[in-house]
Amino acid sequence: MDWPVGAKWTEYTARHRRRGGITGRDGGNARRIAVSSTPFANRRDTAMPRVRHYADIVAILAGLMWILVFWSVSISARMDSLEPVLAALFLLGTMLLLSFAHRPIRVHLSRYHVRKRRTEMWMHILALPMLLALLLGVILEVLIAPLSGQQKMLLFNVLATAGWVVYVMTLVVKFIIHQCRRR
Repeated sequence: MDWPVGAKWTEYTARHRRRGGITGRDGGNARRIAVSSTPFANRRDTAMPRVRHYADIVAILAGLMWILVFWSVSISARMDSLEPVLAALFLLGTMLLLSFAHRPIRVHLSRYHVRKRRTEMWMHILALPMLLALLLGVILEVLIAPLSGQQKMLLFNVLATAGWVVYVMTLVVKFIIHQCRRR
C-alpha cells in the first residue's frame, strides 16, 4: 500500500473512537491509517495572509477615523463651532460601540496581528507626529514668529496625515511583496 509522503502514522480502532483515548495493541484488529499534515500546512499558508490582510484593513480604517477626529478639531477651531468635532466623535463612538457590541468583530479585534498593526498605526499617526510637531513648532517659533494654537494643531494634523499616508503606503508595498512571493 502506498502512503503519502510526509504523512504521520496513527493507529485507529473503534474502541479508540468510543473511549476517546489510546488503547494500545488490539490483537491485530487495529487499522493503520496515514494522517497527512499537508492540509494543515496549506490551510496555514492561506489563512495567515488573510489574517494579516484583515489586520491591515482594520488598522487603516482606525487610523482614518482618528485622522478624521484630528482634522475636525482644526476645522472646529477655524469655524468657532463644535459641530465638526461632535460629528467626528459621534462617528468614532459609533464605531467603538459596534466593535465592542458585535462579538465576531470583538474577537477579530483582539487577535495578535490586529493589535500589532494598530500599535504600528499609532506610532505613525500619533507618536512621531507629536514629536515632530513639537520640534518643528519650536524651530518655527524661534526662527519666524510665535505660532497660535490653531497653527500648532494644523502642523500636527499635517504631520499625522503624512504619517498615516506613509503607513498605508508601507502596508501596500508589504502586500505587493507578499503577493509576489506567493506566486
